[in-house]
Amino acid sequence: MVLPLVALGCTPDEPLNPATLPPDWTNSTSTNPTLARQALVYRQHVIFGRHLQPDVILLIIAIWKSILWIPCAALIFLWCRALYGLSSAWLVTTILLIEPTVAAHIPTAAVDIFSAEALVFMSFFAWRYFVVPRLWRLVLLTGAVASVMLIKNSGIIAPAIVLIVAIGHWFIHPLMRDTRWEAIRPTLRARLNTILLSGLLVIFWIWILLLFDVSRPRNFSWPLSYTNPHSFFATYVDPLFNRNWPAGLYIGSVIGAVQHSQSGHWAYLLGHHKIGGWWYYFPVVATFKIPIGIGIVMLAGLASLRRYRPRWEEWFILVPMLAWMAMLMASTINVGFRHMLPPYLLMLMLAGRCLAFPGIVWKTVAWLGTVAAAVHTISYHPDYLSYINFPRNKPYLSINDSNLDWGQSFKEIAHWIDEHPQGNRPIYFAYYFTSQPTNIWYYLGDRVQQITRTESPPTHGVLIISPIWVAGIYYESDNYGQLRDLDPGAVIGHSMLVYDLDKHAPPGEPFVWKSPIPRKIIGWNKSEQ
Repeated sequence: MVLPLVALGCTPDEPLNPATLPPDWTNSTSTNPTLARQALVYRQHVIFGRHLQPDVILLIIAIWKSILWIPCAALIFLWCRALYGLSSAWLVTTILLIEPTVAAHIPTAAVDIFSAEALVFMSFFAWRYFVVPRLWRLVLLTGAVASVMLIKNSGIIAPAIVLIVAIGHWFIHPLMRDTRWEAIRPTLRARLNTILLSGLLVIFWIWILLLFDVSRPRNFSWPLSYTNPHSFFATYVDPLFNRNWPAGLYIGSVIGAVQHSQSGHWAYLLGHHKIGGWWYYFPVVATFKIPIGIGIVMLAGLASLRRYRPRWEEWFILVPMLAWMAMLMASTINVGFRHMLPPYLLMLMLAGRCLAFPGIVWKTVAWLGTVAAAVHTISYHPDYLSYINFPRNKPYLSINDSNLDWGQSFKEIAHWIDEHPQGNRPIYFAYYFTSQPTNIWYYLGDRVQQITRTESPPTHGVLIISPIWVAGIYYESDNYGQLRDLDPGAVIGHSMLVYDLDKHAPPGEPFVWKSPIPRKIIGWNKSEQ
């Protein structure tokens, strides 16, 4: 993803360019401690202070990621054509072009779409290898498995997925075709050797893709003693991670992911807060984020099972999809719908089976649903990240986090402020759930006054606030919960909420905030957090 920046020299070791910094930043060589700290912030944010403007850098990343998406879209087209025919291939490809969650995450400087692409490639290579086993196909398959594992930590289940696929193809499928076990038994040793070879190849691929990294896993994870300093792992295993290991980067990241999963993550759904989330979180969020027209196509694909019987080749799509969904539903990290992209792409491929047989009614329903989804998706342009499939009253009180706001609305906020001048009244800005002054300075300048969670809420003027703050996620004290009962005066970018505090207060008096009542959050353990 950062390859274009490396090629263009936009790296942190490049001297800072004041022309591409926010207007209130002056001298990058100053010995002033404040400016020195700001320079460090700019270097950490990498897109600021380079010889190219930040918007140009982000556009280059978006174009590059779009190019990297083309092979996956082409592969899905060819695979669907092979399974279901040309009509299905065009249907699924069209859906991929207009699906809002896909559209939101292709240009974004994040790895979620790469994770989905890697799973599609891995599933395809598994299909090709098991249908016609060749060593070079096994090498491609294990490389894809390593890629799935490295792109996101959720990919750690990739080897298990391939193993399930192998067991099904080697044993279940032959038995379903009345092959006797006596005919299968002689192949067990060769297949066990294949599994062992595959494991070694995956490990080697991981090391290759990490450029033969040798490092301390501790550099990339917390100590295992942070919750229980007297456990077996803390006493005997944890010290090992202070030594250099091949692929230490990956080992440390996995340890960190396991620790994160064990401690749980703050989740929000339908007005409820919980550390660790709910098993049904992603299915519920899907009812908000999947366009209704695409949902109709998926239902048509499910209904087609009665007319077009399942083919064994679909096993290579079905197993990765179900395994990934099972992992998500068992996960203690319930945040954005973007985490569902890998199985979602496979679901869309399976939905293409609704056109695998002749019938004008099926084609009409599928294409009308796709056109309806396209029209509704376009109505959200460019706010695809905040897409909701039909109007709901205050959807941010049902789902939240990166399902609606990921700090993507800076330009739209600037345009709204310029089009709605407030005179001498202050405009307060509550950004996402972290403080990133670099972005605020660059895009909003002195238009707003940033506020933080720890300071007292403003009592007059205009408040532009993230729906995350209104829902009260990530903080035990619900300082802004009072806004849930008020209707925002405007919504910027389908996400940021605008409240005129003076209109909600008695004439000439300040807006009065009620004392926040600390709420009980399921799974919250203050000492561990």
